[in-house]
Amino acid sequence: MRHCLNGGLHRRSHLPALVDQQRKRLFWTVYMLERSVARTLGRPCCVTDREIDVGLPANVSDEIEDEEELVEALDQASRNPFQITNLSPAIHIIQVQRIESKIHHTIYRVDKPISAIKPYKIARLRAELDHWNNQVWNYIPPASEEDQIPYNTADYHLIQYHKGTLLLFLPFLPSLPPEDPDFRLCLFAAGQVCQLYKRLHDKQQCISYSLLALHATFVAGLVMIYCFTIDKSIFNHHFSGDIRACSTVLYIIAERWPATRKVKTAFEKLVEATVESDCGATSRPYSGFPQPLASAAYHGTPSMVDGSSYPSSNVNASGKFWDIFGTILDGQNFDPNWTQDGFLNAMNASPEYGWPL
Repeated sequence: MRHCLNGGLHRRSHLPALVDQQRKRLFWTVYMLERSVARTLGRPCCVTDREIDVGLPANVSDEIEDEEELVEALDQASRNPFQITNLSPAIHIIQVQRIESKIHHTIYRVDKPISAIKPYKIARLRAELDHWNNQVWNYIPPASEEDQIPYNTADYHLIQYHKGTLLLFLPFLPSLPPEDPDFRLCLFAAGQVCQLYKRLHDKQQCISYSLLALHATFVAGLVMIYCFTIDKSIFNHHFSGDIRACSTVLYIIAERWPATRKVKTAFEKLVEATVESDCGATSRPYSGFPQPLASAAYHGTPSMVDGSSYPSSNVNASGKFWDIFGTILDGQNFDPNWTQDGFLNAMNASPEYGWPL
């Protein structure tokens, strides 16, 4: 990113169309990666959005390398904004990354408490995220044509939407009562992140076994378990399926990136200490959590699936969750350098394209 800034790629230019588009593609690719990694590792970004005035790449094929042909394609793109090209998915992801950057700048700040954030700012960010989700469907082809353009699939874009939803509401989750619609929205978004990652793996589409995928899946799993400790009535077959999907994705990543096995183990132990311990007080078997979720068999009761037997949440539930989580992490003996040591191995991100580093 600093090389991009030194080259002025973040500023609007009046260069020939081909050079201009190449500069835009390069800058926004770096922007996407830098923003994603910075959020995941908890680091500040090199440049704020207020210092960027370069436009997004045009929705034209990046295989065009002739100036006159590109100018004609740009004119056609201006007349047909909903056309689908091999750059369409990247443009959509840039757009949602910019929204997430606004979310991070507005909410994840250290100079003000979260209680000082004005509600209208949250509503505005949520509206932007929903607008992006509504608009992106204009560019998604039918399922039979999804393989023609990499990453231009409904599942891949839905993951971005639900990850953005979690990013927006996660800091407010501890203060939300179970009956609040946003509490249920966080739970649903977390479940969808896990289910969609699993579905992409099953289809072998757009799947990456990277630190970013690991982080998104693990956080989604923590959200679901946290919500369960607050309100056990959420336990049903959808919830158990979402937990199972999270465990499966973590298992798959750990098979390809051995350093992450401690993350998978920590999640399994957390499920065992919360969901399984609270729901397994009866001898009637329940098959909702097969291997590799936990080493021990799960025992529950079908009569509890609708939540009718569970007591309401209490003020100690949140503290219990973090006490258990802290104990489990302390027992894992995490090496602080494991992310750096294993990052390159995990970034064999797209096996269908064969991009080993």
